[in-house]
Formats: sequence, structure tokens, C-alpha cells
Amino acid sequence: PSVAGAQTATGEQTAAGEQPVAGEQPAPEADDQDHGRLRTSVLVSIAVIGVAVLIIGGIIFVAQEDQQSGLQTLAASSVVAGSLPRSLPLDYRAGHIVVDASFGDARETLPLILDTGAPTILSAELGERFGGEAAGSITSASIDGEVTTSPVVPFDTLELGGAEFRDVGAVAGFITPGNPLYCISGHGLIGASLMKNAVWQIDYANEQLAIAASVDGLDHIDSAISLAFTPISEGSPSPIIELPAGDRMLRFLLDTGSDGWLTVNPTDLEGTAAAVDADSPAIATIGAGASGMFRTRLVWTEVDLDLGGQALSDVPIATTTSLAEGQGNIGNAFLEHYVVTIDWPRSRLYLDPLTDDPRPDAPASATIGWDGSDYIVGSFAEDAPGTSD
Repeated sequence: PSVAGAQTATGEQTAAGEQPVAGEQPAPEADDQDHGRLRTSVLVSIAVIGVAVLIIGGIIFVAQEDQQSGLQTLAASSVVAGSLPRSLPLDYRAGHIVVDASFGDARETLPLILDTGAPTILSAELGERFGGEAAGSITSASIDGEVTTSPVVPFDTLELGGAEFRDVGAVAGFITPGNPLYCISGHGLIGASLMKNAVWQIDYANEQLAIAASVDGLDHIDSAISLAFTPISEGSPSPIIELPAGDRMLRFLLDTGSDGWLTVNPTDLEGTAAAVDADSPAIATIGAGASGMFRTRLVWTEVDLDLGGQALSDVPIATTTSLAEGQGNIGNAFLEHYVVTIDWPRSRLYLDPLTDDPRPDAPASATIGWDGSDYIVGSFAEDAPGTSD
């Protein structure tokens, strides 16, 4: 669900699963229901964007005892208290948050993706220029089954708009020029292993990022929906939130490295009033992650959610067997309707709605993407006019 991927709640390795292909998706039995509003918006709205990538990426795991040194290096980062609070611009491009960072004494700033759903990952080139000797390793397993082991490299300092972080551990190695994400940033991403040190407020509408030691003095707190979250692990504590939906509690990774909507395994909807069936709108799409590109299929429905006491009805939600049961994802297509504040020190999430109706729009029926060398059809609604196998 992120550029580098999600994690299990325990940090243990699980099967990455088979690569999904276009075709019928297994679905729970469902009563006949009206897909009208969702179907209309999926099939009629056409959008063309520069980079069309659905991030349902790999998983970072720690599976072996000899990799604990890599986890410890990731967890070692700290923030210089006197360097906070800070406010800096962000670039919200192609559904991803990009900020400028500098390393050590270098005045050069480089664009990095802000990704709450992964540890910090930087390119091998940045490791050679600014990093120290490798201090351990970490194993990643992508959603399409690719397993790799990468070194974890310490960086003395990383600075974001004057906010200074020290002893920053990062997984070395990032996407190559052939990956569509390279157009967003080929240098890497700032992940939860660094972000855990502070409070981060993301204002999508005004493209501003605030970094603070606490929520005291920040706007968009008193009027916001407040939710508790559970950090996944000490090394890379990505936030997990739970939202009531009918008789079911849906579990989501908060993932600013994803350009996606609310996404769950179809089995997760059992016990809610929502379900997918043969008449549900479906989108075939090409996903991209740090490990490369893959095909997947999203089947859409609508769900009623309780968001911190606020009832949201008929919220578009995607289902895919690419996600394991109980490991849903919330990406920027949902989060951009709020000013989002992530208080890692107190494990609280604040969502301040930007409109009276903060529900995300259903996805476009077709998008154009880039495969590293040419324009491609990034996604299409399977029963939209003019589409075929």
C-alpha cells in the first residue's frame, strides 16, 4: 500500500501471495444492492494524469535474528528539540507528498517522498555520498513475491526545512529509472522510522507541512476528528487505525506513500452492510512499487463508516485480494480531504475535514501511466465503453 509497502502488525514474515490477474474476483455472498452512484462515477468520469500508479507494494519484514541490528539502526534516529517547530512547503504531485531534504553540511536539497507506511528508504547513491558503513540489513518481500535483502545505512543528519534529525537509519536501495515512481522521486522516501520522532501536520490543500514536538499551538486540532492508532513496530512504527463498519471493525494502515483510496481484502467486508458481487464495478490497473510494476484488479463498493464518531455513509471502498485479510490501507486519495496531523509521541491521529462532505470521489474509469519508456493505459473500468481484454 505504499511506495515500499506495508508491514504486518508483528513485523513477522508472511506469504506475499500470488500475483493477481484480471478476471473474476472471489466475493462473499451478497444481497442485491444498488451500485448506481458508484457505477455512474466510475464509468463516466474520465481523468488523464501524468503518472497513474496504484501503490499496493511489498512488505518489509524482519524475519531473522541476525537482522536485528538493521532494525536497531532504523530505530536510532532522533530529532534536535531546538529545531522544532518548523513549517515548509510540500509538493503534492500525482497523489504523492514530496518534500525537500538535505544531508550533513550539504546545501543541496533533494526531493523525497513522505511515506508513513514504510521505513525510511534512500537510494544507494545517497548512501555512498552521505551515509556511513552498513549497520545490519533488512529483508523485504514484494506483493509479487520478490524477496530481497538490503543493507541499512546510518546518516549523521537529515534536515527538512530547518528541522534536524540525527542518526537516521535508512534502507539502502530504491527504485530505478524504469519504474514510474522514479518520476516522483528517484532519491527515496522519508518513512515512519524517522517520522516517529515528531508531530507531522499535512495540509494537502495549501501544500504545507508542519513538524512540531507536540500539537500545542497547531491549528486544525480542536476541530478535528481524533483517533488513536497503534504503531506497527519499534523500528518502523507505521500507524494502524481501526474503524467500525456495521458489525465489523476494519483495520487500516495509514499510508501517505499510497495514492489510493480505502482498500481492503473483500473478506474484510463480511459483517458490514457492504459487499462485492458480479455487478460491482471493477477496475484493472497496473500497480507500481519499489520492486517494480505488477497487474492487479480492484472491485468497488460502498461502505458506511464511523470515523471517530462521525458517520460517513456510502464511502467508496476498493477490494482486492492483493491485500491480506485484516490489512487494509488508507491512501492519499482519502486523506487529501482532510488536514492530517499524526502525533507519533502520543499515538493520535487528527483529521480536520476540508469540506462538509469529506468522502473521496470514486476513481476515474481510465488513466494514462508511464512504464519508464512509454505512455501506457494505467487503468480502465472493465465494462466501460470501448474497453476489451
